[in-house]
Amino acid sequence: MLHLMSLIRQPKYGHLKEIHRAVKLCEKSLISTDPTITSLGNLQQAYVYTSESGDCAAFLSNYDTKSAVRVMFNNMHYNIPPWSISILPDCRNVVFNTAKVGVQTSQMEMVPANNEILSWQTYNERFIFFG
Repeated sequence: MLHLMSLIRQPKYGHLKEIHRAVKLCEKSLISTDPTITSLGNLQQAYVYTSESGDCAAFLSNYDTKSAVRVMFNNMHYNIPPWSISILPDCRNVVFNTAKVGVQTSQMEMVPANNEILSWQTYNERFIFFG
């Protein structure tokens, strides 16, 4: 996505680029099977995709909108922020979490229009038509 001035619009562009990379790492598992859904708590679930060749990918979700949780999955502990999903392309290591934006963000500063630097002047000019 590009900004009006042809600048990449962060954080959306970077966030989408990171999630695409994470999902691409899970591709073999995702396209070969349906998920096995396991409860990890009251509002937490694991969606596990395991291919016949042994490839494994997991998505750990926390549907609690207010609280982060610590869950046990595959004999390991994972901290999941509120209202987010962690992507584990090898069912062990988190490569992406939807609540964590890892790209640099910048903010525009609005300047008041009555600033002397931006003051405008008008002039009346006479037009002469040659015809």
